[in-house]
Amino acid sequence: MKILIAYSSKTGTTKTCASLLSKEFPRYEVITADLSCEDPSPEDFDICIIGGSIRIGKLDKRTYAYIQRNIDILSKIKTAYFICNAFNDECEKYFKKCFPAGSIDKACFYESFGGELKMDKQKGFDKLLVKMILKANEENDEFVLPSIFTESIGRFADKIKQITV
Repeated sequence: MKILIAYSSKTGTTKTCASLLSKEFPRYEVITADLSCEDPSPEDFDICIIGGSIRIGKLDKRTYAYIQRNIDILSKIKTAYFICNAFNDECEKYFKKCFPAGSIDKACFYESFGGELKMDKQKGFDKLLVKMILKANEENDEFVLPSIFTESIGRFADKIKQITV
């Protein structure tokens, strides 16, 4: 069974999640591809897993472009998607709004792996936004910094294993 995990990552969180996910499949042939420098053909795989980050309510443009470019092939093979997003309360909306039309409807499933707000990884406008979020919540005792949901990665991998049997 050949599995493709294709992703794009701006600050490294999606790359980390793709790596953690790939380790869940020790008995499979897994290729992990960074879409910022690779363009693997999904037709060479039994299942294609595609991930990207959500930033300011939009899917990473490299992930979006890859899905759009391969939409016909992806609609004919087993496909699953994941996102990395710091604030998980609107995941369903992100999947429906941010992915190319029809891609989510034809997917086996999709999941959020959480996200991170690491100041040292931010640049430009993103850094300003993170500063504003942290400043606005510095006195909020209930505010918890976002993190990667390793349990979601495990559940996602289990679902993949079930459809590859």
